[in-house]
Amino acid sequence: MWSDAFLAQARSDWEIFEHLYESDFPECHALHYLQMATEKLAKAYLLAGPTDTKVVSSTHRALTSFLQKVSRNHGLQQAMLMTDKQLRAHVKRLLPLAFDIEKLAPKLAAGGPNPEYPWEAPKGAFQIPSTYEFQISKFLLEPRGHHLIRLIRIVLQKFHFLHQ
Repeated sequence: MWSDAFLAQARSDWEIFEHLYESDFPECHALHYLQMATEKLAKAYLLAGPTDTKVVSSTHRALTSFLQKVSRNHGLQQAMLMTDKQLRAHVKRLLPLAFDIEKLAPKLAAGGPNPEYPWEAPKGAFQIPSTYEFQISKFLLEPRGHHLIRLIRIVLQKFHFLHQ
């Protein structure tokens, strides 16, 4: 099943993200794996439902859609010890950060900051991901970032429970 394949890869990418997030490697590497892990997790969740593989393979914009769907999941409400209303409000606060994570994909970065490829800055200067300070890294250290990371961990751990 496609959803299981995407989930397995998302879990592997997430392990690398967590390892790099706690390391001294340039932040671009952790952000690259964060973007990939969350995209694959989102696609796994969407594919476990009625979504067609053609839909998920044609976009990098999956995380925000996934969060909106999972905000109504009763299993996640239980796992996070929240009511339906609390979880929806919680996820709504996380959506801007999720959108920023989606925009890390080079195709969505529109020639700007992304953790994979150098890009041209104003006045002909070039930015290199390994030396660039990504604003999103600061956001991940804030409570909202911790909440998003916690939510993703829970979904990765309890994925099949959430689809019963």
